[in-house]
Amino acid sequence: SNSTGMDTLDSETRQGDTTLTGKIIQTGTTFALVDSTGKQTEIDSYKVELIEFVDQEVSVTGQYSGDTLFVAAVDGLE
Repeated sequence: SNSTGMDTLDSETRQGDTTLTGKIIQTGTTFALVDSTGKQTEIDSYKVELIEFVDQEVSVTGQYSGDTLFVAAVDGLE
């Protein structure tokens, strides 16, 4: 299935939130999300232990501060 799951997210996402889907990678002490096109977005989080999701395909939801997406929630993809 190629559903992005956006329909279910809309009800719980606050305005200003961004949801991205891809694989979390770690470079040194920084983390990034790589989407299906290879685009990397730097991510950080105070709420989620991003290191637990490294090399996993996930959907992350958060808010941008500059070029960094501060992640409030990570959903593992089945």
